[in-house]
Amino acid sequence: MLTGNRLLMAPFVNITNRQESMEIPILTDWIFGSLKDQILGHFYEPGQRLNVMRIAESFGTSRSPVREALQRLAYEGLIKLIPRQGAFIKTIHLPEIKELFELREALEILAVRVSIIRAQQEQLDVLKKNLEKTEEILKNSQIVENPHKQHPIYPWDIDFHKQIFQMTFNPKLEAMGLELCSKLQLVRSRSGSEGERAFEALREHEEIYTALRDRNPHRAEKATRRHMQNALKNLIRLAPALRQK
Repeated sequence: MLTGNRLLMAPFVNITNRQESMEIPILTDWIFGSLKDQILGHFYEPGQRLNVMRIAESFGTSRSPVREALQRLAYEGLIKLIPRQGAFIKTIHLPEIKELFELREALEILAVRVSIIRAQQEQLDVLKKNLEKTEEILKNSQIVENPHKQHPIYPWDIDFHKQIFQMTFNPKLEAMGLELCSKLQLVRSRSGSEGERAFEALREHEEIYTALRDRNPHRAEKATRRHMQNALKNLIRLAPALRQK
């Protein structure tokens, strides 16, 4: 995030003493996870340039694992790498959002149809427990007092969809679905959410779960399509700036 002309960076973490004992892949995973959390947590602004040297200094490491982490972030669609210019936080506009949602809807529907056949009862039980935890979190939050105020994004949302993709036992389908979730999470984390919509999303998730539990493909597809369409409408409504091309 920019404050005046100053670039805010992560707190310095000195790993010099243990760096030699850590392999580059481990460092890359650590930096990738930290930067991803920062990006989704509004630490950087859309379009902001990422300074490789400063990031490396903030993690107390060389630039090599930082560059590798940036490559992974670019693959997930969270940043954009421009030759001879650097890495920039991805700015996603409305036309691309619609395209991503069309693809996500198709993949989610495919996932629930496959999951109905392959999902194990233990997985469905965990899915149900996560929904119960979500309801408890929402009920105990401030949104109960003021359902129209902006509030942190719906909890467990990514986990809910991740579980459904995992229940397909199709690694490629899971990877594609989670990649789309990650790209859309970048936009959703900036548009915010409302308590009223959070409870609506919870009910929609419960409908999907019930259809999965009952092994009903028609209901599962209908509930999933409705959930995706409502999510897109809510995103557009909360982010008027995205209406511009």
